[in-house]
Amino acid sequence: MNATEHEQAVARRRARTRGQLVAAGRSLVAERGVSGLRVQEITERAGVALGSFYNHFGSKDDLVATIAAETMAELVASAVHGPDDPDTADPGTAGEDPAVTAARVVRRVVRLPLADPGFARLLVHLNHADTPVNGAMAPYARRLLAHGIAAGRFRSPDPESTVTHVVGGAVAMMRRTLAGERGEVDAVTGLDPEALHVAVMLQTVGLDLDDALVVAAGAQRED
Repeated sequence: MNATEHEQAVARRRARTRGQLVAAGRSLVAERGVSGLRVQEITERAGVALGSFYNHFGSKDDLVATIAAETMAELVASAVHGPDDPDTADPGTAGEDPAVTAARVVRRVVRLPLADPGFARLLVHLNHADTPVNGAMAPYARRLLAHGIAAGRFRSPDPESTVTHVVGGAVAMMRRTLAGERGEVDAVTGLDPEALHVAVMLQTVGLDLDDALVVAAGAQRED
C-alpha cells in the first residue's frame, strides 16, 4: 500500500467511525432525548473505543449539534429532490415551479413539531437554534431564490436578507407550535397554520396573495 492508498484508507475509517457515532447518538436521542446522554453510552452503542469519540467531537453537545444539522439537511434535501433523487444539483432542473418547491420545503420544516416533536424540541433548544436550520435551508434557499428570480417567479431587493427572513421565520413558527400557540385552520381559505405560514413566505419572495394561497394549498394537500 502506497502513501496515497494509506491516507485514503485512514480517511475511510475515520468517516466510518464518525458515521457510527452519529447514528448511535441519533438513536439514543430518539429513544430518550439528550438529558442524561453519556459519551460512553454513545461509544458503546456505536461499537467504537471511548477515545475515538474525541477524535471527531469536542463534547456531547458537539455531537448533538451535528445530529441536528445532518437530520435537518436530510429533511430539506428530501423535500427538494424527493427520496429517489437526493443528489440533484439544482432544485430547478426538474422543471417544477420554484414556488411549489419552496412551499414544500418550508412546510416540511415548520411541521417538524407535529411530525417529530422530540426532534423539534431538541432543535429549538440548542444554544443556537437557527444554526442547523440555516445550515440545512440556506444553501437550497439561495439557489432556489436565484432560480425563481431568473425565471421571473420570485422577486427580492436583497436575496440574502430574504433567505435570512425565511429561515428565521421557520424557526419562529416551530417555537410557536411547541409553545402551544399553533393557531387554528383558517375558516375562509381552509389552510392550516403551516400552510398560512407558507403563503406569507411566498408573498415575501414576490407572489401575490391569491397565487401564494393556491400554492400553499397545494403543499397542504401533499401531506
